[in-house]
Amino acid sequence: MSCLLSSGITRTCDFGFGGLQKIYLGNKSELESVAKDANGNITGVTMATGSTIFQYEFEPETGQALQELQVGSPSRFVLQTLNMQLADMNQAKKDQLDALANADVFAFYEDQKDQFSLFGELGRGLRATVLSIDTGTADADAYVITITLVGGNRGFANNVLPSVVAGL
Repeated sequence: MSCLLSSGITRTCDFGFGGLQKIYLGNKSELESVAKDANGNITGVTMATGSTIFQYEFEPETGQALQELQVGSPSRFVLQTLNMQLADMNQAKKDQLDALANADVFAFYEDQKDQFSLFGELGRGLRATVLSIDTGTADADAYVITITLVGGNRGFANNVLPSVVAGL
């Protein structure tokens, strides 16, 4: 494999803003296969029979996907981090935090440009590094759950066709 540049990158002249719209989580052990087209776009996903992906409805302007190249000797990988905050603590959410504390997961997320990506595909998956419940101190403070999921991946996340996520 050649490690040479093959094209440039042009500047986009468009409006845009950051953040995520949707996050879906699934158990990494239930992700059986991922199909890609010649451009690397994910065109299909096969899940284990009976498996489910779950939508995590986070508070507006708290969903973030971050990818950072990590360079060691001799390793090179992309650290994928997914952040979100949930509101309104209850026992059902605490039970899910207990499960998430020990799970290896993958995540589909939709950004503000209506593009889906897949985190946790090529590696162990994502693991919770932060699961915190904050009641706040003043009446106007938020009562939130902060979730941070982190995992190493062999390369940056691939785009996913919206029909793939809709079919799951």
